[in-house]
Amino acid sequence: MLKVAIILAVAAVLPVFFVITWLSSNYHRLCILRKHCDELRAQSSSSRDAHNQAAAQYNQARNRFPANLVASLLGFKAIEPADGEQSKRRGELV
Repeated sequence: MLKVAIILAVAAVLPVFFVITWLSSNYHRLCILRKHCDELRAQSSSSRDAHNQAAAQYNQARNRFPANLVASLLGFKAIEPADGEQSKRRGELV
């Protein structure tokens, strides 16, 4: 009788142990992926800021004399700053 009780207890506890192990490993994996997404979002934001700063410097230099003459003759266009909405329309990470 005691053997049957022990076998039943092990049979009940063992699957629970494996389910808890599986859940904790998946939780850990999801935490790592969320952290990676947050890092990519931060890089994307800093890259967008760097682009906007470089675009502003280029546009200022392009609009000064005599660069504005050269730019208009050679077809140098103004650079639009990147914003979140443009990036979303293009399907990029924001």
